[in-house]
Amino acid sequence: MAREKRQKRDDRFGIYSPKRFIIASEGEETEIKYFTALKEKMPKRFFNNVNLIVCTRDIENKNNSSPEHVLACAEEYINKILPRVNVDTDEVYIVVDKDRWPNEMLASVRRLCNQKKFNLLVSNPCFEVWLLLHYIDLATCSEDEVNDYLGINRHPRKNKVHPIKKALSRIVDGYTCSSFDIEKFYNLTNLAISNAEKIEIPHDWPNSIGTRVHVLVKKIPPFSEN
Repeated sequence: MAREKRQKRDDRFGIYSPKRFIIASEGEETEIKYFTALKEKMPKRFFNNVNLIVCTRDIENKNNSSPEHVLACAEEYINKILPRVNVDTDEVYIVVDKDRWPNEMLASVRRLCNQKKFNLLVSNPCFEVWLLLHYIDLATCSEDEVNDYLGINRHPRKNKVHPIKKALSRIVDGYTCSSFDIEKFYNLTNLAISNAEKIEIPHDWPNSIGTRVHVLVKKIPPFSEN
């Protein structure tokens, strides 16, 4: 993919400022840690062109993770912290899970995102499927294997940890949702993008296992250069 022009002009001062990618996520552990690590790993030569901003929720809102609330928190964060966001040049991403949320709610959030020129990225069943794609090509998995990853046959009271999270703990040494080494994923990012694209449903959310997180990641340097 050809490298995009990353800077935007600030006409008030005649200078260029970095293009901002603003990310608001449903999860307060894995997603925050992952995107913060991507920012820290970004090569210094891109600092003048790209600014990755990971939104955090205040203590009062930490336990409210519905897609509607994530969108509301993103707007609140932008209004308070980033009042000069320009959605025609900057990009805002709402990263949520399909999980237990009904399609009607996601459709409503998508409409609002479209109105605000935000980008909605949904993973089914959860964000961790994106991490799993660094190691597993889900397009080659059997229907039974996919159902196992989706947790269709699990008993929620007996198995509180989701099968995808269990798989990551088994495959990736030292992995937990709140503590993992980005190095175990970073060098496999292009493979994860390729694996995600094989099962992608463009402009929507996957009804089976899948994610659209790669749509954002492949715009972040150095992956945007591929």
